[in-house]
Amino acid sequence: MNVANIAKDELSNSNPDNISSLIIEPPYEINGKWFYPKNYESFSQIGVASKIRNLEVGSRTSNGERYHPEVLSGAHASLALPSMISVTNLSNGYTANVRINHRGGYSNINTIELSPSVFNILEINSDIGIVEINLINQNETFVLKEAKTYNAEKRVNKAPVSSVSLETIASDGEQSADKDSTLSNNENNDLVIKEVQTGKIYLNITKFSFKRSAISFKDGFRSDLNINIIESKNGDKIYYNVVLGPFDDIEDLYNVQKDDTFKHYEDLSLLIL
Repeated sequence: MNVANIAKDELSNSNPDNISSLIIEPPYEINGKWFYPKNYESFSQIGVASKIRNLEVGSRTSNGERYHPEVLSGAHASLALPSMISVTNLSNGYTANVRINHRGGYSNINTIELSPSVFNILEINSDIGIVEINLINQNETFVLKEAKTYNAEKRVNKAPVSSVSLETIASDGEQSADKDSTLSNNENNDLVIKEVQTGKIYLNITKFSFKRSAISFKDGFRSDLNINIIESKNGDKIYYNVVLGPFDDIEDLYNVQKDDTFKHYEDLSLLIL
């Protein structure tokens, strides 16, 4: 089965007159790109996770809490501060709950930054990894006020057992092999293991409603990488995604998306096929 990442933003179904009431912080600009923190009711996203590097032990996070690398915390560009999310390592299914209390992840691909403890518990064995994030709740009252590590702060509750939220893309009727759906915990109940679907990784540049438009864009796009057109569905509507790849190495994908060529594409995202 082919799968794609599509973030679930409740704004898309909202009355435009009410959008301003859903923005919870003033919009801000980073490297020429604007971000709009919102009061999401639901949110799901697949992207590259990197380690938090702009915080020292005990320094303040964006919402005034104290950072400690042993606390499972993270940085995101638009989720409410604080928020609780589940983070799943898509290479092994390891899932843990993480507190978002800082701003970061300012590209469409490098979507989240995580503390070293999250990398350790999810067994992301390099400086970056591909993850899925899902919003659990936000604006909760618990605040990490001091640069101390308490067991209650470090402990991670079991993440929701619902399956990873991925949308299906039709592909000549090809289906993935059935796998046993298992869910198991480690000895300390610090994480759960979800079944995840694996496949080749593509970088989605943009998408079109008409195939001829996608072909025209593909023919005019200059890149040494392999470029393809893949059909996707969102409800009853068919889109034509222009993609680069596949990428065998996450580092290669990470470096490609940082090229200035791709910075202005709003549809830039990952596809796992």
